[in-house]
Amino acid sequence: MFLRTLGGLTLGGASLTRPKPLLMLAYVCVEGPVTRRELADVFFRDADDARDSLSTALRHLRRAGAVERLPDERVSALVACDATGLLRDFDAYRYEAVLDAYEGPFLDGIDVSLGLDLEAWLFTTREAIARRVRVAALHRARAQIAEGQLDEARRLAALAVHLRGAPELEMDELAAALPVLERLNLPEAAQVRELAESYGLDLERSGPAGAERARIATVPRRNTAFFGRQDELRALEEILDEPNTRLLTVFGLGGVGKTRLVLRLAERVAAYGSERYPDGVAVVSLESVDRPSEVASTIAAGLALPATAGASASDLADALASWRALLVLDNFERVAGAATDLALLADRCPHLQFVVTSRVRLGIACERTFELGGLATRHPGAPAGVAPAPTLAAMSEAAQLFAERATSVGFPTEAVSRDADAIEALCGTLEGYPLGIELAAALTRALSVAEIHAALRHDLEVLDHGPLDAPARHQGVRAVLEPSWSLLQPRERDALVRLSVFRTTFAFDAAAAVGGLSLPSLLRLVDHAVLRSDGSGRGRFGFHPVMLAFLRERCGAAERAEAEEAHRTFFAERLASDGPRAAKEPREVLDRLAADLPDVMHAVRGWFATGEDTRAIDMMRALVVDAEFLVARGGGGELIALARQAALAAEARGDLHVAEPLWTKVANAVRLLQDDLFEAVALYTRALGLAERSGEVGRQVMLHAILGGILDAQLPDVAQAHMTAAWDLAESADDDLLRCEVLHRRGYVASARKDWPRARTLNAQAVEIADRLWAAGAHADRVPSLLFFSLHNLAGAEEEAAGVAASIPHHRRALEVALARGQSLWIAYARHDLALAYRQIDDRDAAQRQAEEALRLYDRQGDVKNRAVVEQLLSTWDSEAATSP
Repeated sequence: MFLRTLGGLTLGGASLTRPKPLLMLAYVCVEGPVTRRELADVFFRDADDARDSLSTALRHLRRAGAVERLPDERVSALVACDATGLLRDFDAYRYEAVLDAYEGPFLDGIDVSLGLDLEAWLFTTREAIARRVRVAALHRARAQIAEGQLDEARRLAALAVHLRGAPELEMDELAAALPVLERLNLPEAAQVRELAESYGLDLERSGPAGAERARIATVPRRNTAFFGRQDELRALEEILDEPNTRLLTVFGLGGVGKTRLVLRLAERVAAYGSERYPDGVAVVSLESVDRPSEVASTIAAGLALPATAGASASDLADALASWRALLVLDNFERVAGAATDLALLADRCPHLQFVVTSRVRLGIACERTFELGGLATRHPGAPAGVAPAPTLAAMSEAAQLFAERATSVGFPTEAVSRDADAIEALCGTLEGYPLGIELAAALTRALSVAEIHAALRHDLEVLDHGPLDAPARHQGVRAVLEPSWSLLQPRERDALVRLSVFRTTFAFDAAAAVGGLSLPSLLRLVDHAVLRSDGSGRGRFGFHPVMLAFLRERCGAAERAEAEEAHRTFFAERLASDGPRAAKEPREVLDRLAADLPDVMHAVRGWFATGEDTRAIDMMRALVVDAEFLVARGGGGELIALARQAALAAEARGDLHVAEPLWTKVANAVRLLQDDLFEAVALYTRALGLAERSGEVGRQVMLHAILGGILDAQLPDVAQAHMTAAWDLAESADDDLLRCEVLHRRGYVASARKDWPRARTLNAQAVEIADRLWAAGAHADRVPSLLFFSLHNLAGAEEEAAGVAASIPHHRRALEVALARGQSLWIAYARHDLALAYRQIDDRDAAQRQAEEALRLYDRQGDVKNRAVVEQLLSTWDSEAATSP
């Protein structure tokens, strides 16, 4: 059966003639499978019983064998249709077939007194089809001019202008039609020129070929809204403006929005770039091209050039040698082997610029790449939960896309504001990935935003149900990633699957150890957009969340176990090397550990899970004790809990020399980061007991001194006993480091008691000893901490005794020590102190800078208490600034 919709409405091969069922069949053919609800809304909204009326119409169609009901309750057509065939031919640049198929306006002569929605659909579709026929006619006219067939060219050009069912010529169509009409001396040329001038269209032509051929403007219109990307559009336009840009590749993961972005770019250039591109802007899709050898002929067809022009890349270069145009080639990854043909075109067509979309870099000398990421999401630091976004415009680009797509499938508009935070969170998890967002939004017809978010964390299945009229490559996340996967070599796929065990970004040495990757293979994976640089410039790589989920689905149990063991072994060896180096190269070691922390923790958990506690303990000792990571860079409650587990395991094994310092570091973190003094005292006491059992005098001195300092306010007698014990042990050992430890803690107690002269003396003595030890390079694991905190306390005592100005040099020196050690929490303390000091001497700019940096560091460390203090400080200063004259 064949449904004729162009020039009338008949169903060939069937006896069905009822107009409404036939009209419904036309709707289903053009729109693709649709829900019964949609059909009822469009065709029977005003009927007394819409469901019954719809059932009657569908019954007629099913009896004729024209439709079927799909498992998901949608209705699908079983007949061929001239309109859909025409649209397919147009997308494939088969312009002669388009013209042959057009027998008149879409649904010509059909009574449209059937409701506003149906009437609007009919006229919109009629105009859309007629516009495509007009473009086809103009392209064929240009081809006939090139072949010398002027009579046929005149017929086609006149058809384009007077096409039945087509709306008035728009600006891009005027620009395309006028040169053809004037070249053929057709009387319509004057009318079209007058109309173009009335629109203010610039009709001046430049370039030697301007009078010989029509200006092209074949930019497909999109059926859905475009969100955001203004920064990207500006960046692309700036790159195109650079004189040396010949070929720009917009490169990235499938589904990230490359096609949509370059189409918007082409629209903008077509609208405003007539002087720069007098021969226009054209978009040629390579989606249906499978062989590199077909690229030249496809481009020639897309530009309506004679077939001979596309016989080879060299022939195409000859045909385009004088063109001044922008040529957009979409989906080039399918024919990446034709990159050398593009290099030839760029070399021999000096005034032609190319914009290419591809999942792979082309790797040719003239290529300029622009890697496209996701849509903008709400910044992680943006406030959440304060108030719902009042309007769509107030949401991030990614959330706007989600909201628009969700409301199109029936998600209540008022729910967008209600669920704004949940929408933003979901979009953040997808890192603004447009295809994933669109597929997730479509699920709101059945699930809440929270349910969708929870589901997509565990399974890509939820993102595998795209619109049936979408290209096959965009039917779901798996479908969009499979082509990239198919381009890889087997060993590259194996490596990627192994690398999916990583929990965060990784460096090349880690990728080589775990995935067996060579440097050329790694670069190739980056060039195929399946592996990405993290953008830090530090040589770290990672996966987009959807790619990571895709890879983990392909990782079998045995393969995962092998990769996990390689992963654990690599980080165990890394920590064994980094721990001893931390004292000499603290910043470098801490920076790398901070970047690797999720993987380090995963490796430690893995050793515990496999019963190899010793390796887990060794890793935690290197991380928490040797590198002092917990206090230096934080790590949150999870790392503190893991350090507790290691300390318990070490203690259970009777390894007191390891268990005690682990418990001490945990106590430090609990006191400084979680502000739980009671728990910290219990942990310090436990550590002291282990130090006494092991006979470690130095550790006993330190722990007695710590307990003496922190218990002074609550239990002064107990505190004094601890402090006396510490001093006696230090003296008996005749050890300057131990004396410094006790002097530092006594100075702390004197400051807490506001005994400023004594605090000044004790802290100055501690600083003097620590400075001497620091200069000698002795006890590098402990001296920096003593020096920093003694300087901190000395600054406070100097401020009380001699004024704020006298304290600032000590604060600055403390900051220098903290920076030299790379200790983020110390740096935060020092900047916090300096902010307060600068404010008191009325250096407001310096105070503001120091406070903002301290706030950032406290936030990163998870120090909630101090973060709140600095936030309040900044808020107060802002209020004062607002009210001051």
